[in-house]
Amino acid sequence: MQNPNIDFLLTEADQLLNFANEEISRSEEDVAAYMICKNSRIALKNAMTYFLFKNGIKPKEPVTLESLRDQCSFEDGRFQDVDLSSINCRHDEGEEEYCLSVNKVSECLDAAQLVRGIVGDSVPGY
Repeated sequence: MQNPNIDFLLTEADQLLNFANEEISRSEEDVAAYMICKNSRIALKNAMTYFLFKNGIKPKEPVTLESLRDQCSFEDGRFQDVDLSSINCRHDEGEEEYCLSVNKVSECLDAAQLVRGIVGDSVPGY
């Protein structure tokens, strides 16, 4: 498979994680939790898509965070440790499209940072 120029995916993931980290470091009443949630989701998707393309794998349709994680896990078992349940909080009763709790979105950010660490690690996992 011909590998397209995929570096932009990782660059954008890094930028989104930086924005989310800056946002979460504000005082709690000033935090825009929506932006942390959204940036974390997109960073997760970009980092895992980058990982697959880097390993010569085209992501299978439909592309979801769960399907990307499962495909990445096949290549590197460390992805199995990535808990995406916090990302799906939009399905919690009483929530709108995105989480608004700083505690919840910090879990989303943690998951995105974990994935970025795995993707950036040049040593293959187990």
